[in-house]
Amino acid sequence: MIKIVGTSHIAKQSVDEIKKMVSEWQPDFVCVELDQSRLYALFHGKQKLKLADMKQLGVFGWFFVMVGSWLQKYLGKKVGFAPGIDMKTAVLAAQKNKARIVLIDQPINITIRKINKISLKEKLKLGLYLLFGWALPFERKMLKKINLRKVPDDKLVNELTSELRRVFPEFAKVLIDDRNKVMIKKLKILNQRFPDSKILVVIGAGHVAAFRKTFR
Repeated sequence: MIKIVGTSHIAKQSVDEIKKMVSEWQPDFVCVELDQSRLYALFHGKQKLKLADMKQLGVFGWFFVMVGSWLQKYLGKKVGFAPGIDMKTAVLAAQKNKARIVLIDQPINITIRKINKISLKEKLKLGLYLLFGWALPFERKMLKKINLRKVPDDKLVNELTSELRRVFPEFAKVLIDDRNKVMIKKLKILNQRFPDSKILVVIGAGHVAAFRKTFR
């Protein structure tokens, strides 16, 4: 049995829903949208990026991580939750209930490597959005619909991901589609190895549609 929980990385609603699901359903496995390095950073704190990190991440990869980190912290302060609280809650709840934790996300270094290979045209387009005060590649009217304290409903998630694909198709492929393939493959393998187990999957709301389509 597989159950999927779509989360917002800074929403209290996600924290409450995850705790309730793990406590009441008692899964054998809890799969989370993390890799080993991000799990470590989540519990031990991230070191501040330095210019020297450009060599490892690449110039644009470094810039992308810097902006993404700043944006998550900015939004997190607005709601009083640190970014990644959903995944941290899932891991702690799994440990408390003696469920096995499975990291299903693609290693972050592979994602950064793919981001560096995105076309210059699309990178420049993202730069223009940021320079002119756009925090995310969505219309302002769509951003007004988002309640940061709640997980967006399926309709809004579809609107937001469709807009991302329209404006930044290469970024959408790297950040959503490619990672979906990796995570779904890992989940299939786990399900085949333990077909009678209860598996809870905790992933960002933007990934849920692909998982539900695969695991109906």
